[in-house]
Amino acid sequence: MRSLLNKGFIKNKYVFILDTLLCHSDLFCYRYVFDRIGILDYRIKNDVDIVKNHLNEDNIIIFNWSSSTNYCYLNKNEVIVCPLNVKVLNQLEKKYALLAGDMELPKNIKIPVYHYENEFHTIFNFIKQKV
Repeated sequence: MRSLLNKGFIKNKYVFILDTLLCHSDLFCYRYVFDRIGILDYRIKNDVDIVKNHLNEDNIIIFNWSSSTNYCYLNKNEVIVCPLNVKVLNQLEKKYALLAGDMELPKNIKIPVYHYENEFHTIFNFIKQKV
């Protein structure tokens, strides 16, 4: 039935980009709410899934959202995600950081920080696509 509805009636496809450190119960709640408000064609992704191809041994990626601030880095080909701690971040031997988010970053980070996008035009939180 759902595939039949997707082909006939659904005109928009939604992709929700959620916090990396959400637990399974948080994701269950989001799915429950999306289903109850009638969104039939959606996907839930986390921010690391989108930018992990930019992650390498020389950098870190900082996700600085109004809801949370996290960073991720590679450790022996494994992606490690942690809540932001500037002291720990400054001790990592990385050459630069990439920033994705809609909030200001603390000024006491020692490594150079580069922005993915203009903070006034941040579209990272929510994507709506025409089908």
